[in-house]
Parts: sequence; structure tokens; C-alpha cells
Amino acid sequence: MTGAVSLQNVSLSLNNNNKFIGNMVKRNGAGILSSGCRLVTISSTKFINNTASYGTGVYAEHVGVIKIIASTFARNVAKDRFNSELKKIKLKQSKNGGAIFINKSVTVAVIMSAFFNNIAWENGGSLYVNCCTFVLVSEVHSLGNIAHCRGGVAYVENINLFAVRNSSFSNNTAKSYKYAKGGAFQAKLCHNVSVVHSKFLRNSVTGDGGCIYVQMTHLLNVKHSIFLGNSAGDSGAAIAGKENTVGIMIVIKSFCLKNKAVEDGGAIIARNKIATVIFNSSFKSNSALDDGGAIDVENRQVAKILCSSFIGNTAR
Repeated sequence: MTGAVSLQNVSLSLNNNNKFIGNMVKRNGAGILSSGCRLVTISSTKFINNTASYGTGVYAEHVGVIKIIASTFARNVAKDRFNSELKKIKLKQSKNGGAIFINKSVTVAVIMSAFFNNIAWENGGSLYVNCCTFVLVSEVHSLGNIAHCRGGVAYVENINLFAVRNSSFSNNTAKSYKYAKGGAFQAKLCHNVSVVHSKFLRNSVTGDGGCIYVQMTHLLNVKHSIFLGNSAGDSGAAIAGKENTVGIMIVIKSFCLKNKAVEDGGAIIARNKIATVIFNSSFKSNSALDDGGAIDVENRQVAKILCSSFIGNTAR
């Protein structure tokens, strides 16, 4: 029950404008399934309108290095009931990774690629990564992706370093009745999450973290980034750290404008053992209907705000 190309214990180099369009599989990897490979390189490839239970375009497990370069993922869907036979299949990982699902690998690099209108019926509208050492997202553009629970674009868990560089996230959504987190991405049980020179525009979540949600993560470091017009149905329209998180949140030389939270923290909320440092950043016209028009830090935590400006923010 694998997709168009299945690879076991081999290395793969895929380039020169390959296309995977309209493939369907009951379980994982409608486009490419790779397991036990030392090196997988996918470049200049398109994955469009594929459907699987999880990891719709690319599924990789126990891979040494996987590189995805200059590729496009559009309108791929991860769901576990796209036909009647799947009603009998119950998989723990189902509905995750609308475009890509990577598990128990070493290094993951997604570079100069685009993700448009992919959907996961649970976590990671485009990208789901679990148990990897290093994950790099660089010069990636994400637009209109949807997760019906956590991580509108990406959900990462058990990662030593998750690095986002020079990327844009626009009009992505995480939505569910109670549990939605991270309109752009959620990071859970990660040691270091680093976001540099990136833009987050008009992302939304029905819960916490209109753009970024961190949970049980040691360090979130955001530098030279822009958060504009994002929204949260609960708290933290730009960035949220809640849910028994222990660690440090640092925001440096970043700009938060016109973000809106229905509850607390129009731009940022930090709770439950998160030390927060804001340096040389600007907060303008953000709003919350409860506490902290721009920033809300609670539960006896340490907060340092240095050389920053707050203009026209509103709260109750």
C-alpha cells in the first residue's frame, strides 16, 4: 500500500522536472515512499492533487539525509477516509503531513520550495516531522495551507534544532473546536527553535499561536522577522508558549503589527515557566480582548523588555 515510487534501503536523486499528479494510496506516501535510505534528494519536482492517509507527496522514515529543493507541493491532502475501505483502517499517524511526512531521520532540509493549499486533517498542513536531529526550512513560501488541529504549515516534534530562514507564511490556518495550535507551525519537545528573516502574514488559529506555538521547548529565538495581521481565537496572535512549557523565548529586532487575539496577548503570550526577552522590537496596533494588547506574560515568570517600542496597542 505505497504510492507511485517506493524505495527501500537505497539512495535516491530525483530531479529534472518530475511530476506526481493525482496519485492516491490508502496509507502513506502517494508520491514517494522512502525507508532506510542513506540519502534522498528531490529537486525541481511537482506534487499536485495527491491523496494519502499521511505524508501525501513524500513519506520518509529512517533516512540519513533528505533534501527537498526547488519543488512545489499544491493541493495535496492527508486524510484517513478518502474512500470507504479506509474506514476500516485506524492509524496513529493518519491525517498528518498534507504534503510531507518524515519520521526518525537525521537531517531534513527543505529549501527554495513552495507549499500551496495543502491540507492535513490533523497535524502539519504541509509538513510533519518527528524524531530528527536537524530540520532546516529555508527560502520556503507557504500560502493557504490548512491543518485541522495543529500546525497550519508545519508540525515538528522531538527535534534538536528546527531552523526557519528567509521564509514567508501567508494565509495559513490551524483550526479545530478546542485543540488548534500554531497557524503557521507548532514545535513540541524541541531543544532549539530558530526563526530568522521570515514573514508571517494573515495566518490564523482558532486556539493559541496565530503563527508560532511552542510546547515543552527549551529555546525559541526569533530575529529580524515580521508578524502582520495574524489572529488567534484564544491567545498569542503572533507567538504563543503555554501548555506546561519550560524554556526561554527571545524576540530580537522584530516587528508585530495589527495582530489580534480574542483572549490574551495581542502579539505574544508566555506562560508556565517561560523566561521572555524582548529586545529592539516594535509592537504597533495589536489588540487583545482580555489582557496584554501586545504582550502577556503570566504565572510568575521572568520578563525583560529592552529598547522596544509599543504604539497604539489595545486591551480590555
